[in-house]
Amino acid sequence: MDSIRDDAHATDESSPRLIVDYKSHMGKKDPATVVEASLQLKIYGFAHERLFGQLPSAVVLESIEEPKYGWKTITESDAKIAYGAVRNTAQGIRSGNFTPSSTTVACKYCAHRNTCEYSAYNL
Repeated sequence: MDSIRDDAHATDESSPRLIVDYKSHMGKKDPATVVEASLQLKIYGFAHERLFGQLPSAVVLESIEEPKYGWKTITESDAKIAYGAVRNTAQGIRSGNFTPSSTTVACKYCAHRNTCEYSAYNL
């Protein structure tokens, strides 16, 4: 998470904040597509809810190299997905399970997918 900003355009005064994640090397990736599928940004929204008692008005993925961005309103469903991922990860850590998750979904946006021996792209 790179910044939390007041959302000047928020229509709901109970959720006046934007979470912004700045990215480099977006290349030809469409930020709107990336933000929609991003578990990371859902987790940021969930964390915001846990810390401040409300979901943010939106999460934003912004390229630092060119003027392109994507945004998504985080829903209760997104927060439940994030909570499940955090809960499952914590359970795995507590039980000592560090088995890599080699799936195309898990590896798709990883910068190490071409060199990682566990990458779904190398199987």
